[in-house]
Amino acid sequence: YKGDAFKNPCGTGPFKFVEWVKDDHITLEANENYWRERASLDKLIFKVIPDPSARLMALEVGEVQGIEHLNPAHFDKIKANKDLKLLAEPGMNIGYMAMNSGYGYIDANKNGVRDIADEPLVKTPGYFEPLTKKKVRQAINMAIDKQSIVDNIYMGTAIKAKNGMPPFMLGYNDAIADYPYDPAKAKTLLAEAGYPDGFEVTLHVMPVSRPYMFDPPKIGEAIQSYLGAVGIKVKGEF
Repeated sequence: YKGDAFKNPCGTGPFKFVEWVKDDHITLEANENYWRERASLDKLIFKVIPDPSARLMALEVGEVQGIEHLNPAHFDKIKANKDLKLLAEPGMNIGYMAMNSGYGYIDANKNGVRDIADEPLVKTPGYFEPLTKKKVRQAINMAIDKQSIVDNIYMGTAIKAKNGMPPFMLGYNDAIADYPYDPAKAKTLLAEAGYPDGFEVTLHVMPVSRPYMFDPPKIGEAIQSYLGAVGIKVKGEF
């Protein structure tokens, strides 16, 4: 398959790949040569339904038999429907906003470790001067009311992340202190970094739902609003 290998996956699991129609569905069928007990289903279809409300409607009318990446606002409605069952557990997911801090290095020695003497820092693609400054990145962190996003968008189904992993994973350090929500301090930091009037920046938001970000546009709009309040004008399509 060469360059199209990703369109033709193969393996030794209970199902085998049949077709992939981009942005519509993926079809699998039972693998008759599976080395263990045959799958109880003859066919499995994963439909692409980007909108959480549309996904729930498809479940309610029987178009699909299961959905994921739910909108927490729908939980009570699901619980009230005797024909539906809500399954929930702590997720192994972290939602975060990445910032291009401006510099990287070319691994000329091809050893995966930067040799300071031979591999100087270079500007990365998308280099943006304000984000290279630590105080600007700290200001952005303090300008966003993460607890409000958890309470009002995730509706209490998430917690603020202060590690790069969920709390139940080995290595999680609860002693790490998160940045507080402090717009006044954020403005002070921006001024100290040389941006008393803020600046304009582009925010790229994923176009599809994920367990850790079930409604990307709404979260993007919240971030845009919080940063705008401290003088950072956020451009983007949400």
